[in-house]
Amino acid sequence: MSALSKKTGLYDAVLAYDAINGLGSLAEAVLIDFAGNAALLQAAYAALPDRVAQCLRVGVTHHDAGGETALLPDPKPVWFFAPNAATALIGEIGQEGFNAAVAAQWTGFVAVAAGLIHVEHGQGIEALQRIWRTQVAGQAAPDTGFVVRL
Repeated sequence: MSALSKKTGLYDAVLAYDAINGLGSLAEAVLIDFAGNAALLQAAYAALPDRVAQCLRVGVTHHDAGGETALLPDPKPVWFFAPNAATALIGEIGQEGFNAAVAAQWTGFVAVAAGLIHVEHGQGIEALQRIWRTQVAGQAAPDTGFVVRL
């Protein structure tokens, strides 16, 4: 997955979880936590003493890892919820401004994504079953999206 993340060109640095000690070379970092693994966040903060500018929690894909984030130094992780952020931005720039900004960003996103994602089309239940088996087996390419028509 990190190879695909690097390929986007959108990030200054991309490291796998097992390479967290490599964070030490960064001058400053914004952490975006999708995993919800407190031990992983603690390791990231330890690798970046006084260099975490902000930590946003977006998800909890590893909720079963447990752990406590209250003991982390400042800045403490803050939950990011896109609908709340959108509502706040609409309050600042109005609905029309928000719609225009989203349209402009979406156009840019689609242009970048088109070069990063391959869409595979399938037809019928057999295609759906094949794709499902590939996903469950962990063999699906991270840069492939699937569209199946039944």
